[in-house]
Amino acid sequence: MDRDGANWGSAGNIGLDALYKSDTLRYPIQHGLIVNIDDLEKFRQYCFKDLMCIEPSQHPILLTESPDNSKVGREKEAEMMFEKFKCPQLSFAQQSTLSLYAAVPINEGKDIPKASTRLDFGGDHLTRYLLELLKQDGLSLNVSSRDRQIVRDIKEKLVYVSLTTDKDKDTQSYELPDGQLVNISHQLLSNCGEALFNPQLMGRPDTSFQVGIRDSIKKCDKDIQSEISKVVFCGATTMMKGFEERVKKEFVGGPSNSNIQIFCLENRQHLAWDGGCQIAESSLADQLWINKSEYDDQGARRSRVKHKKYSIFISTSAETQFNHQIDLI
Repeated sequence: MDRDGANWGSAGNIGLDALYKSDTLRYPIQHGLIVNIDDLEKFRQYCFKDLMCIEPSQHPILLTESPDNSKVGREKEAEMMFEKFKCPQLSFAQQSTLSLYAAVPINEGKDIPKASTRLDFGGDHLTRYLLELLKQDGLSLNVSSRDRQIVRDIKEKLVYVSLTTDKDKDTQSYELPDGQLVNISHQLLSNCGEALFNPQLMGRPDTSFQVGIRDSIKKCDKDIQSEISKVVFCGATTMMKGFEERVKKEFVGGPSNSNIQIFCLENRQHLAWDGGCQIAESSLADQLWINKSEYDDQGARRSRVKHKKYSIFISTSAETQFNHQIDLI
């Protein structure tokens, strides 16, 4: 499954079949928000039945969400899970909070909505940018789902972040599915990684993510700003070679952030999953779930209480240390 949603092919294929048998893909979830609830229901049915081989009516289900998920979107998901899949218990948790729970202690288990800074670019945009760079370099590729998977593989294996602007003329070889070897310049690969720190290279007007971090910190109350001591990165895009070193160069050492430590854990691409597993398996999980009986009594709006329940649950094992977290998809 794609990190930004389910793979859904133009011919009705789902998941891996969509990747390799369809010319175009569509995603029920884009930028963390649901754009097609019917497709999402079909994809979850595929996950439960074909991938996980479980009956959802026999298992509590924890769904992750982005900070921007609306109450209406959450209610639609609750309706789907309780009425379509008959799950006995349900809860929602923000990916960023789950990532922190898997990585380090957090302050009272609460996020700060007013301090959230949304940047509408990530791994998928880098994949598209790399596709254009490779085409300009003479590699015969198109926008089909198969070629996009090749480009994504190149990105994940070869793209890196450089500490300097020196022109590296060396090349890196890559074997295509047909066995053909192509040489890709290091300059091209580093240019793709550089776009994460300078999205204008992709033709996007977005603020760079390092500026987004500072903006998010500034949105916090003054007393909290002084307590921020760690920035934890998670998500597959942060696994890029050289990312941690470049972040430290860009971010650490400024006059207002000299006390902040950067954390890029080895398993950071799976931190949200790891945090969700820890929470779901905890002895305090009873405080987390919304029961089917509660939903039947009060309807989908019951899902709105998840903020209170989740905050209580997390705070039971939290230390008084605030950490800022950035999730790059």
